[in-house]
Amino acid sequence: MSLLSTVFAKGQCETNRYRFLAKTGGYAWVVTQATLIYDKMQKPQSVVCVNYVIRKLENGKVLLTNTTDGSEIIRAYTWQVLSVKINNL
Repeated sequence: MSLLSTVFAKGQCETNRYRFLAKTGGYAWVVTQATLIYDKMQKPQSVVCVNYVIRKLENGKVLLTNTTDGSEIIRAYTWQVLSVKINNL
């Protein structure tokens, strides 16, 4: 069941934890809670989401981006870090 269908069925829901990419590099673990808001006629009006950071920023010196095919590209600030990881494979 998708997040939106769960919200409309139960009125609220919480996601599993997921990684949220940071603009400056790295990621934080986040959980989202969604609640359905009704108008005066008791019809769904909007969904309010609150994101909670449950773990501090990790891998802050590594830039993570998504390509159009969904694969992850990791670019290190220094080529030395990247070359050490490749050589140890």
